[in-house]
Amino acid sequence: FFLLSFFGSFSADAQVTTIKAWTNEYSGTSTDAETSTYTVPAGSGTNRLLVVSIATTTQTDGNRTVTLSYGGQALAFASGDMGTNRRHHTAIYYLNEAGLDAAAAANNSTLSVRVQDGTTVLTSASAAVFDYVDQSSPITDSRNYNTSTDATTFSFGTNLNIAAGDQAVLVANSCRVGSTTERAFSTYTNFTLANQQNDDYNTTPNSNDVATRFGVFYYTTIPTSAITSNCAFVLNGGSYPSMTGISINGCVVPTANAGSALTAFCKG
Repeated sequence: FFLLSFFGSFSADAQVTTIKAWTNEYSGTSTDAETSTYTVPAGSGTNRLLVVSIATTTQTDGNRTVTLSYGGQALAFASGDMGTNRRHHTAIYYLNEAGLDAAAAANNSTLSVRVQDGTTVLTSASAAVFDYVDQSSPITDSRNYNTSTDATTFSFGTNLNIAAGDQAVLVANSCRVGSTTERAFSTYTNFTLANQQNDDYNTTPNSNDVATRFGVFYYTTIPTSAITSNCAFVLNGGSYPSMTGISINGCVVPTANAGSALTAFCKG
């Protein structure tokens, strides 16, 4: 007798998974480097992505400079408006598997955040870790919106593209001028609030008062087919908004397949 064997393989689309939920790692007014110990779960060990959102408000219009690292590895910029001459800013940054591996090799789990330039009303930094992310192209799409027009509703002018298996995330900033009572996020269709921070700055006269609220959100369900979203928000009153969104790209995971079963046969 003889044995006939067949081996094949195929690849399947994977959906992004959250292996560490959003946590606020810094909230305050410092312009110095602020550090925290941040543990990244082992996950697949091959397709992880650390994502950090920054939202910041200053007393007057200006640009902000962000210095952000994990384990000594600089995070890459995904999207944002830190270079826009406004009081209110948002941005999202990320570190891929190679950077996480380098941090682990150095036995360094320090997340360092520094936001400079201008007098800070509040800076908030939040982090999360995702798995099964395409390492060559981790971000499918990104959008940013920032205006100094007082608004109660706001959204991206061009929809954010969210591919099948992607995880979309948002960071939003509501900056209210002339009051120390911050606005609230009333409605955010298809998104879930993961974390929020708020604070205010009081001066005399009150025309210089500033109240700010920051929120981090994620698309509630992982889509099974490609969709788009304008990521619309409704506030409980007027404020100056900034919003940054990204869609995290799911990777293609290789799987082994021995092929279909063979029909039994004998010699002769």
